[in-house]
Amino acid sequence: MATRKESEPPDAHALRVDFDGSDDLVAEFDHTLSSGRAFFATDHAYGEGAKVRLLFTFAGLRSPIVVDAVVVGERVEASEPGVVVELEEKARAALAEMIERLRRRDPALVRRVLRVLLVEDNHHVADLIKGGLRTVTDDLSFELATAADGREALRLLSSKPFDLAIVDIYLPVVDGAEVIRRARTELSLGRLPILAVSAGGQSAREAAVTAGASEFVDKPVRLRQVVELVRKLCAA
Repeated sequence: MATRKESEPPDAHALRVDFDGSDDLVAEFDHTLSSGRAFFATDHAYGEGAKVRLLFTFAGLRSPIVVDAVVVGERVEASEPGVVVELEEKARAALAEMIERLRRRDPALVRRVLRVLLVEDNHHVADLIKGGLRTVTDDLSFELATAADGREALRLLSSKPFDLAIVDIYLPVVDGAEVIRRARTELSLGRLPILAVSAGGQSAREAAVTAGASEFVDKPVRLRQVVELVRKLCAA
């Protein structure tokens, strides 16, 4: 789900729209391209007919995708007030071209994007790792999916392709070592780089390695070490 925020003063009539990744943008704007209209959350009131400039971004995009639109209505709700905008024909054509380039992962438009599954039930640790990966913007960017328990992790691994998995060993429902073992065997993900993390010391390390982890990191994690290992595993 995209998170939206205003990036410029209201009188600039610009809305910055931050997505979690290119797939989110593509999915949402497939509908926009067919209807020509979209809703954007904002606390600022725009009058009907006002022109707005939309800046679409996500991690890995080299520069924002800029689309001009016209406000055709407002939606005032306590939970999510905002505006409905309509894209003119030229803007729709430009956006359609950008969407097609995103589908191809055009390197001139996006940096190399790695799809990472983060399996961690401690949201503080999850936020730390996610924040660290999102700061790596020179040559790599990351699309992150998260799971808070082993069962959800296995569901995601069986339904989506990933370039890397970061798995906590002590998880609810299904533990991390079992997630790794089943990923390697039942899901045939023998080549998927898996970074295991745990505060369990040597016993957790042995369980992770036996299950098939590529690398192991002790908690509390050092963010720089995690990022370096992610780079190493993805390069391999």
